[in-house]
Amino acid sequence: MVLSLRPVDDGDEDFLFWLYASTRQEEIAAWGWDTAQRDAFLRMQFQAQRNSYRAAYPTADHSVVVVDGTSVGRLIVSSKDKSIVLVDISLLSEYRNRGIGTELMQRLLREAETSRCSLSLQAARNNRAIQLYERLGFKLIGADEVYCRMEWHPQSGGETPTVSPQSEILREEPFDRLDRRSFDLQLHTDFKLSAPGGQTLTMQLIEVIEGLSTPAVKQFSLLFRGPKDHLLQQGTFPVEHGEIGKLSLFIVPIGQDSNGITYQLVFSRFSNNS
Repeated sequence: MVLSLRPVDDGDEDFLFWLYASTRQEEIAAWGWDTAQRDAFLRMQFQAQRNSYRAAYPTADHSVVVVDGTSVGRLIVSSKDKSIVLVDISLLSEYRNRGIGTELMQRLLREAETSRCSLSLQAARNNRAIQLYERLGFKLIGADEVYCRMEWHPQSGGETPTVSPQSEILREEPFDRLDRRSFDLQLHTDFKLSAPGGQTLTMQLIEVIEGLSTPAVKQFSLLFRGPKDHLLQQGTFPVEHGEIGKLSLFIVPIGQDSNGITYQLVFSRFSNNS
């Protein structure tokens, strides 16, 4: 197997969208949407992710992962001063669990070791790759209801990852005790969201949707309707509700009509026995 990287070019647009869609297939399949709904949502999310990465990491290197001449994934890395950030690593499903991700990570670690830089990344809490990152010596430095933030430092490889005090505090936040019924009881009530710039927006919970359910994980999603004259980009925002309390929620805009802008939030609950 010959593994290489090449810079992304304009001809990769369709491949990069297909790659992004492949990383969301299992999640979206549980929502019961038709093909047109799925495609429209995925294209909007693909563009939103791209805009977010460009804004946060304007000088990042965007590469296509190539195996034996075939494009199979992408790698986005941002380097600044003594810090390397793994912005995104993704592979087509048929190329996962073949050691490709491990090899790419080891290359990054060798680069970080040589340049004496830290290497940091963010991974979804349900991402199985977290176990790989831990084996490679990454330590958990923070978390919210959606993501874990991890970091590696030179000469730290092989150490047992530890959970920071901040992460222990985050585990005690209310979202870890909430389930679908918690939100069913609050259907059609208002949540107050603190938006950038100090504004407080009213977000009405309009639907609670059952998602993927397996012995290992149970998912459900929430749909909120916000004001039509204030579009929020996908991100994590402080939210408060009279019954549920204060939360930090990762929401994504998925549509707009005359009543307002619709946002979605997906919850994943994992079995302690998984």
